[in-house]
Amino acid sequence: MTYLSKMPPETQEHKRLKETVSKLLKDKYGASLQEYPETGNIQDVKAVTNDGVSIFVENVWTAKKGNFQRDLNVLHRSTSKVKIFVTNPVILQDSSLVRDFEKTRMTEREKGFQVSVMIDGSKILTDPDYVKNEFNKMVAELVAEARRRKSEKATAQNSNQSKLKHSRHILLTRSDYQGLNNWAKVNLIENLLLQANDRLETKSLMQHLESGYFDEFWAPLMEYKSLREKHDCPIVPFPSRFQEAIGGYGKSLSDAFDSIPENDKSQLLELKEHLLGVVERVIFEVENGRPLKGHCEFCP
Repeated sequence: MTYLSKMPPETQEHKRLKETVSKLLKDKYGASLQEYPETGNIQDVKAVTNDGVSIFVENVWTAKKGNFQRDLNVLHRSTSKVKIFVTNPVILQDSSLVRDFEKTRMTEREKGFQVSVMIDGSKILTDPDYVKNEFNKMVAELVAEARRRKSEKATAQNSNQSKLKHSRHILLTRSDYQGLNNWAKVNLIENLLLQANDRLETKSLMQHLESGYFDEFWAPLMEYKSLREKHDCPIVPFPSRFQEAIGGYGKSLSDAFDSIPENDKSQLLELKEHLLGVVERVIFEVENGRPLKGHCEFCP
């Protein structure tokens, strides 16, 4: 048994609603079809604007709960950006059905779709002025909002690509960065402290770290810097998981570290381990398409 064979016979009112709405959308946007198949359902009317905004219209004229719920599910499953729901005025008097529609409408709006209120189909059938003015205006407003959101999304995507390019430039093309290797990661922390504002790429990265990763990276980095300067310790041993990869560097130069009080020594090691963990994660995120958080004076 097909989907169409399960549906009740089409009433004359339902047919006229489809024809009237389809003609309006055809005249207004240039492309409209009745009985449009999508996502396993048959939509009463589907239209698409010249800039690609899709419009879905579902008419519910048979005032039975099962029929209403089925058509509400068709609305829910539609991928059109604008969704219009036309009903028999009898349905508008049923508070439980109105509530079901409003719940679905809120869910769809949270997902970014533009959904009309329930529209009294009798007005479309009997009042040409209503169709020409109020109904036409309502459709235009929903389409305008869908266009605005589409434009904002495209702008955000372009902005995100610019930010990602900038992030990769200041982090992944550094002269002390050589791919995702351990040497680059451990070296980066020391270079940030040594070079500070001396190099443009470092200045830019430092501003991102301060504004975008203050609690998790910047504050611990300043604490690490302060403790290191307090004990005039040029280098803190790297965690054991890095030692083999970097040929023991940091271990052989750590004589000054041995004279540091145990509490400060333990704190320096913990801070360095933490900072390296954040560096690893940030490098991974940028490599995999997520721009640096925060901002700098050189951001696009």
